[in-house]
Amino acid sequence: MMWPGIVISSLIQLAVLAAIPFFYHLIRRKKWQGFLRYIGWYQPTKKAMWAATAIALLVGGMFLVMLVAVPSLKQEMLSPDTATGKLIQNLNVRGFSVDLFLSLAIIAWIQTALAEEIFFRGFLAKGLIRRFGFSVGNVLQALFFGLLHGGLLLAVSGQSVASWMVLFIVLMPAVCGWLIGWNNEKAGGGSILPGWWAHGLGNTAAYLMFLFMV
Repeated sequence: MMWPGIVISSLIQLAVLAAIPFFYHLIRRKKWQGFLRYIGWYQPTKKAMWAATAIALLVGGMFLVMLVAVPSLKQEMLSPDTATGKLIQNLNVRGFSVDLFLSLAIIAWIQTALAEEIFFRGFLAKGLIRRFGFSVGNVLQALFFGLLHGGLLLAVSGQSVASWMVLFIVLMPAVCGWLIGWNNEKAGGGSILPGWWAHGLGNTAAYLMFLFMV
């Protein structure tokens, strides 16, 4: 079974990325109360949730078009060192199973979407927006988000990855990060829950595309 190990690794990643804003908040406010409000963990507007769904569908559609139009994109992204690559390897060995889809859901919604939204939109974006204003702050957090994904790709793929692929993996998450940040702050009243919803849906769609297109 894959999912118990994935649960552990997901919780570790979530704890690490949540600990940074938590201790920053604790040091500044001298108390832990109000932390969830500080990172934007509260009820959003219905408008923001619908917009988050639209963002996920838009990005998922763009990603599907890219996968069909550029076959080498799929090959580049299925490195056995990545979470997606490991899922595909498991699919090839065991076939579809409840364990496989449970593992996919944990990775999509907890290990990546929740952990990254807490850190990037709940902590980094809000701090940058307070310091530089919304326009500059939202662009900066989106760029950092994209650069993280590009750096992770280089880390697992080494120097063999094509430069266009690195650029794509930087720009695609950066655009998504900007859209999510805009929706959270402008339509969601600062809540990160619309971002988590959009991020989780987008991840799930991407993983399913890979699983059904191998």
